[in-house]
This record gives sequence, structure tokens and C-alpha cells, in this order.
Amino acid sequence: MFWTAFDVGSPDGPYKAPYAVIFREMAILGVEGFSELPKYCMEMCGGFFAAALAINLIRDVTPKKYSQYIPIPMAMAVPFYIGGFGSSLIAMDQRTYELIGLDYPGNRAEDVKIQAWDG
Repeated sequence: MFWTAFDVGSPDGPYKAPYAVIFREMAILGVEGFSELPKYCMEMCGGFFAAALAINLIRDVTPKKYSQYIPIPMAMAVPFYIGGFGSSLIAMDQRTYELIGLDYPGNRAEDVKIQAWDG
């Protein structure tokens, strides 16, 4: 009844449900198993996992002088997980909180660290 009464999942309807396709695919994967995935999907997942592990290990064993330039794989994965719109919201929120911290009574300007904003 719910699916016929409301226009759920339609891109033009009031209930867009953007993650519905992802959740449906996750449910199919849970019921049917890994055999429903594309041909080399698990090999690619394993390769990316090994690469992330290697990057983290390299970052941990290199001196601080050089490790600051090696990206953190988990931080690189966040925008892919939450999407571009969510990533931009996080950046705007971070900038807003920095400006509030700068203007908050009792804070001195030299005590508040503002990150570089490249536009």
C-alpha cells in the first residue's frame, strides 16, 4: 500500500529516496551472496584494501618531515562515501566554526588557528 500511495523513489517526486538504489543492491548482495557482484569486484576490493594498508604502513614508518605529505586513505574515502554534496557541507561547516571561534568572546585572534582557504 505504501508503494502505491506515495511516489517513493522517483527523481521528480516529493520522496526522492536517493540511497534507495544502494540499499536495494545491498539487500540483494546479502541474500544472493558475492556471486551477484561483477566479475573482478572482490579482487579490486582486495587490491584497494591492500593499497590502503600499504599507504598507512608507509606513512607510519616514514619520518614526520615526509609523512605529512602522504595522504590518509580513510580521509580520502570519506567524500566517496557521503557524496559530493555532503563533502561540501562539511567544508562549509568547518569554515563556519572557525569563524565563530575567531569571533567568540574571550578568544584572542592569535589563539584561534584558521586553516588556509584556497577557494
